[in-house]
Amino acid sequence: MITVVSRRFLLPALLIVAIGASLLVFNLFKSAGTITFNRVDTITFQWSGQAEGETVTINPNWPAIVGGLDIPSFNRFSLTGGVDEAAKKLGSVPMLPTLLPEGMTYADVYVGPVVIITYSYRSTEDYTFADMGIEISHAPYNVPTPEQIKSNLMPPLQLIQIGDMSIILNPKANVRDETVVYACFCYGNLYYQVGAKPPLTGEDLIKIIGSMKIPR
Repeated sequence: MITVVSRRFLLPALLIVAIGASLLVFNLFKSAGTITFNRVDTITFQWSGQAEGETVTINPNWPAIVGGLDIPSFNRFSLTGGVDEAAKKLGSVPMLPTLLPEGMTYADVYVGPVVIITYSYRSTEDYTFADMGIEISHAPYNVPTPEQIKSNLMPPLQLIQIGDMSIILNPKANVRDETVVYACFCYGNLYYQVGAKPPLTGEDLIKIIGSMKIPR
Protein backbone atom coordinates (compact mmCIF):
# COMPACT_ATOMS: atom_id res chain seq x y z
CA MET A 1 0.00 0.00 0.00
CA ILE A 2 1.23 3.49 -0.79
CA THR A 3 0.46 6.79 0.82
CA VAL A 4 0.50 9.64 -1.68
CA VAL A 5 1.50 12.85 0.09
CA SER A 6 -0.45 16.04 -0.63
CA ARG A 7 1.27 19.19 -1.79
CA ARG A 8 0.76 20.65 1.67
CA PHE A 9 3.65 18.44 2.68
CA LEU A 10 4.29 17.75 6.37
CA LEU A 11 7.32 16.02 7.86
CA PRO A 12 5.34 13.24 9.60
CA ALA A 13 3.84 12.26 6.26
CA LEU A 14 7.27 11.56 4.80
CA LEU A 15 8.21 9.47 7.79
CA ILE A 16 4.96 7.50 7.57
CA VAL A 17 5.70 6.77 3.93
CA ALA A 18 9.21 5.67 4.87
CA ILE A 19 7.84 3.23 7.41
CA GLY A 20 5.10 1.98 5.14
CA ALA A 21 5.25 0.02 1.92
CA SER A 22 5.27 1.28 -1.63
CA LEU A 23 3.40 -0.19 -4.59
CA LEU A 24 6.59 -1.50 -6.03
CA VAL A 25 7.46 -3.74 -3.07
CA PHE A 26 4.35 -5.92 -3.24
CA ASN A 27 4.96 -9.67 -3.54
CA LEU A 28 8.74 -9.56 -3.15
CA PHE A 29 10.27 -12.87 -2.21
CA LYS A 30 13.64 -13.89 -0.81
CA SER A 31 16.70 -15.18 -2.58
CA ALA A 32 20.27 -15.74 -1.54
CA GLY A 33 23.71 -15.13 -2.95
CA THR A 34 26.57 -12.67 -3.17
CA ILE A 35 25.78 -9.38 -4.89
CA THR A 36 28.00 -8.27 -7.78
CA PHE A 37 27.23 -4.91 -9.37
CA ASN A 38 27.51 -3.93 -13.03
CA ARG A 39 27.32 -0.61 -14.85
CA VAL A 40 24.16 -0.31 -16.94
CA ASP A 41 22.39 2.11 -19.28
CA THR A 42 18.92 2.37 -20.77
CA ILE A 43 19.68 0.31 -23.88
CA THR A 44 21.01 -2.82 -22.15
CA PHE A 45 17.69 -4.19 -20.89
CA GLN A 46 15.03 -6.57 -22.08
CA TRP A 47 11.45 -5.99 -20.99
CA SER A 48 8.40 -8.01 -20.04
CA GLY A 49 5.92 -6.57 -22.53
CA GLN A 50 4.87 -7.41 -26.06
CA ALA A 51 3.97 -3.97 -27.44
CA GLU A 52 5.02 -0.49 -26.30
CA GLY A 53 2.26 1.14 -24.30
CA GLU A 54 0.27 -2.03 -23.72
CA THR A 55 -2.30 -1.94 -20.94
CA VAL A 56 -1.44 -3.92 -17.82
CA THR A 57 -4.15 -4.67 -15.30
CA ILE A 58 -2.82 -5.31 -11.83
CA ASN A 59 -3.76 -8.61 -10.20
CA PRO A 60 -6.80 -7.90 -8.00
CA ASN A 61 -5.38 -10.30 -5.42
CA TRP A 62 -2.78 -7.60 -4.70
CA PRO A 63 -4.93 -4.52 -3.99
CA ALA A 64 -3.13 -1.18 -4.06
CA ILE A 65 -4.36 2.26 -3.13
CA VAL A 66 -3.40 5.68 -4.44
CA GLY A 67 -5.07 8.61 -2.73
CA GLY A 68 -7.80 6.30 -1.46
CA LEU A 69 -8.75 5.12 -4.96
CA ASP A 70 -8.29 1.68 -6.45
CA ILE A 71 -5.29 1.54 -8.77
CA PRO A 72 -6.34 1.77 -12.43
CA SER A 73 -4.51 0.04 -15.24
CA PHE A 74 -1.02 1.09 -16.21
CA ASN A 75 0.61 1.37 -19.62
CA ARG A 76 3.82 -0.65 -19.79
CA PHE A 77 6.85 0.36 -21.85
CA SER A 78 10.41 -0.79 -22.35
CA LEU A 79 13.01 1.31 -20.56
CA THR A 80 14.19 2.99 -23.76
CA GLY A 81 10.65 3.94 -24.75
CA GLY A 82 9.39 4.47 -21.25
CA VAL A 83 11.81 7.19 -20.22
CA ASP A 84 10.16 9.63 -22.62
CA GLU A 85 6.70 8.55 -21.48
CA ALA A 86 7.71 8.98 -17.86
CA ALA A 87 9.05 12.47 -18.61
CA LYS A 88 5.72 13.44 -20.20
CA LYS A 89 3.88 12.27 -17.11
CA LEU A 90 6.25 13.82 -14.59
CA GLY A 91 7.24 16.99 -16.42
CA SER A 92 10.94 16.11 -16.29
CA VAL A 93 13.21 13.16 -16.99
CA PRO A 94 13.67 11.00 -13.87
CA MET A 95 17.00 9.71 -12.63
CA LEU A 96 17.80 6.06 -13.27
CA PRO A 97 20.36 3.72 -11.68
CA THR A 98 23.63 3.29 -13.54
CA LEU A 99 24.73 0.53 -11.16
CA LEU A 100 22.64 -2.62 -10.59
CA PRO A 101 23.15 -6.19 -9.37
CA GLU A 102 24.54 -8.53 -11.97
CA GLY A 103 21.78 -10.49 -13.66
CA MET A 104 19.06 -7.83 -13.47
CA THR A 105 18.45 -7.84 -17.19
CA TYR A 106 14.78 -6.77 -17.33
CA ALA A 107 13.53 -3.20 -16.91
CA ASP A 108 9.89 -2.16 -17.34
CA VAL A 109 8.27 1.27 -17.12
CA TYR A 110 4.67 1.55 -15.88
CA VAL A 111 2.92 4.87 -16.48
CA GLY A 112 -0.33 5.50 -14.63
CA PRO A 113 -1.24 7.78 -11.72
CA VAL A 114 2.44 7.50 -10.82
CA VAL A 115 5.47 6.19 -12.70
CA ILE A 116 6.93 2.86 -11.59
CA ILE A 117 10.20 1.60 -13.04
CA THR A 118 11.06 -1.99 -12.18
CA TYR A 119 14.20 -4.07 -12.49
CA SER A 120 14.14 -7.87 -12.39
CA TYR A 121 16.14 -10.98 -13.05
CA ARG A 122 13.45 -12.36 -15.33
CA SER A 123 10.32 -11.32 -17.20
CA THR A 124 7.48 -10.42 -14.82
CA GLU A 125 3.71 -10.34 -15.15
CA ASP A 126 3.48 -6.83 -13.67
CA TYR A 127 5.24 -4.53 -11.23
CA THR A 128 4.04 -6.46 -8.19
CA PHE A 129 6.51 -9.25 -9.05
CA ALA A 130 9.55 -7.00 -9.47
CA ASP A 131 12.83 -7.71 -7.69
CA MET A 132 13.53 -3.98 -7.35
CA GLY A 133 11.57 -0.93 -8.29
CA ILE A 134 11.41 2.85 -8.20
CA GLU A 135 8.13 4.69 -7.82
CA ILE A 136 8.28 8.32 -8.95
CA SER A 137 5.77 11.12 -8.44
CA HIS A 138 5.78 14.88 -8.12
CA ALA A 139 7.61 16.22 -5.09
CA PRO A 140 5.65 18.22 -2.52
CA TYR A 141 6.12 21.97 -2.22
CA ASN A 142 7.61 21.96 1.26
CA VAL A 143 10.36 19.38 1.65
CA PRO A 144 11.76 19.08 5.20
CA THR A 145 15.39 19.94 5.79
CA PRO A 146 17.89 17.24 6.83
CA GLU A 147 17.81 18.73 10.34
CA GLN A 148 14.02 18.42 10.51
CA ILE A 149 14.13 14.86 9.25
CA LYS A 150 16.91 13.84 11.64
CA SER A 151 15.13 15.24 14.67
CA ASN A 152 12.09 13.04 13.95
CA LEU A 153 13.75 9.78 12.96
CA MET A 154 13.11 6.66 15.00
CA PRO A 155 14.85 3.27 14.60
CA PRO A 156 15.17 1.47 12.29
CA LEU A 157 14.93 4.56 10.04
CA GLN A 158 18.22 6.15 9.03
CA LEU A 159 19.09 9.44 7.33
CA ILE A 160 21.72 9.04 4.61
CA GLN A 161 23.20 12.09 2.90
CA ILE A 162 24.52 11.66 -0.65
CA GLY A 163 25.52 15.02 -2.06
CA ASP A 164 22.41 17.20 -1.77
CA MET A 165 20.07 14.20 -1.48
CA SER A 166 18.66 13.44 1.97
CA ILE A 167 17.59 9.79 1.87
CA ILE A 168 15.41 8.12 4.49
CA LEU A 169 16.36 4.45 4.63
CA ASN A 170 14.36 1.67 6.24
CA PRO A 171 16.51 -1.49 6.09
CA LYS A 172 13.74 -3.55 7.70
CA ALA A 173 10.49 -2.43 6.12
CA ASN A 174 7.67 -4.92 6.63
CA VAL A 175 5.56 -5.72 3.59
CA ARG A 176 2.95 -8.46 3.94
CA ASP A 177 4.92 -10.09 6.76
CA GLU A 178 8.14 -9.95 4.76
CA THR A 179 11.21 -7.80 5.37
CA VAL A 180 12.45 -5.68 2.45
CA VAL A 181 14.75 -2.68 2.12
CA TYR A 182 13.12 0.65 1.32
CA ALA A 183 14.24 4.25 0.83
CA CYS A 184 12.63 7.53 -0.15
CA PHE A 185 13.93 10.96 -1.07
CA CYS A 186 13.14 14.11 -3.03
CA TYR A 187 15.37 15.40 -5.77
CA GLY A 188 14.52 18.36 -7.96
CA ASN A 189 10.78 18.35 -8.52
CA LEU A 190 10.39 14.58 -8.11
CA TYR A 191 9.77 12.24 -5.20
CA TYR A 192 11.39 8.79 -5.37
CA GLN A 193 10.51 5.62 -3.44
CA VAL A 194 12.88 2.70 -3.94
CA GLY A 195 12.34 -0.83 -2.69
CA ALA A 196 14.13 -4.14 -3.16
CA LYS A 197 14.00 -7.71 -1.91
CA PRO A 198 16.77 -9.60 -0.11
CA PRO A 199 19.58 -10.40 -0.54
CA LEU A 200 19.95 -6.68 -1.33
CA THR A 201 20.72 -4.78 1.87
CA GLY A 202 20.29 -1.17 2.90
CA GLU A 203 23.91 -0.55 1.96
CA ASP A 204 23.29 -2.02 -1.48
CA LEU A 205 20.22 0.15 -1.99
CA ILE A 206 22.14 3.29 -1.03
CA LYS A 207 24.88 2.30 -3.49
CA ILE A 208 22.26 1.98 -6.25
CA ILE A 209 20.64 5.31 -5.35
CA GLY A 210 24.05 6.99 -5.31
CA SER A 211 24.57 5.83 -8.90
CA MET A 212 21.30 7.34 -10.16
CA LYS A 213 21.61 9.89 -12.96
CA ILE A 214 19.38 11.52 -15.56
CA PRO A 215 19.90 9.46 -18.75
CA ARG A 216 21.44 11.31 -21.68
